[in-house]
Amino acid sequence: MNFLLAGSLAYDTILIHSGEFHHKILPEEISRLNVAFGIQSVSEQFGGTAGNIAYNSALLNNYPMMISCVGKENFQKYATHLANCNIDLNHLTIIEKEKMAQAWLMTDKTNNQIIGFYPGAMIHKPIIPENTPNLWHLSPDYTHNMLFLAKQATVLNKKYFLDPGQDIVNLLNYIDTQPSIDSFSFREAISNASGLFVNEYEGLLIKNKLGLDNFYTELFNNTKLEFIVETLGSKGSLLILKDTHKIFHVTKADKIVDPTGCGDSFRAGFISEYLKSGNLEKSVQLGTVLASFAIEHFGGQNHKPTLKDITKRLIIS
Repeated sequence: MNFLLAGSLAYDTILIHSGEFHHKILPEEISRLNVAFGIQSVSEQFGGTAGNIAYNSALLNNYPMMISCVGKENFQKYATHLANCNIDLNHLTIIEKEKMAQAWLMTDKTNNQIIGFYPGAMIHKPIIPENTPNLWHLSPDYTHNMLFLAKQATVLNKKYFLDPGQDIVNLLNYIDTQPSIDSFSFREAISNASGLFVNEYEGLLIKNKLGLDNFYTELFNNTKLEFIVETLGSKGSLLILKDTHKIFHVTKADKIVDPTGCGDSFRAGFISEYLKSGNLEKSVQLGTVLASFAIEHFGGQNHKPTLKDITKRLIIS
């Protein structure tokens, strides 16, 4: 197993709204929001950030050591799916009398999303195996767990990528405080990370909370950060280094169906190439290509490109 992967395993309920959210939201009245959106279709999918990254990594023959807490009450269906993908389940912690995490994702026709999330078994602390790979990827998890794992990685002298995702709002509550004695503050977690993954909105939240004038340069000061990757949706992604940055455009997909899990596909491709070559630009390119296959299907684990398919699209892009 090439890297340790921490984060959520969840069932996703994907709801498709045929209109655009902003048509029903009045910005000046956001403090008393009371609105309903019509749903065109509903589908149930396997999801969670760790689950999606593990699935996409397996497409590249890159199998992670996955640690997460799962609920025994309804895990079996997901377990069978992961086993069929040759993904190792031996390091998952099964919690009695708990349900799996559950996400409800509503997407409008411009691919904006509103998400509700129930953590279920994720509120429990995952068990870290004795012998772990040198690279850890900390994807969105229960807030305390992310900060706990960041500290443990640092104590064990492991390189880690911090990927706060939609837990960013909760993590920012601990920007300078530790939720427990065996964890970091969020500022410490960022400072000790080798890489940081954010989208545009998450980057803006960090910038404002830390009082940074220039997110792209100041965040590198007094940290171990080697890079920041900021995903830009349909505009592509931005690879940010201390002294420079470069925009990568999206890889054209055959069709656009659902953006759910595209960011996780990107991360799986990035990590796979990073472990292979250490080349950051090539890592972004492979992540971009893999994401283009994910957006062609509902959910984050239904695309099945072969290595030949991925290589062909990588050459074209």
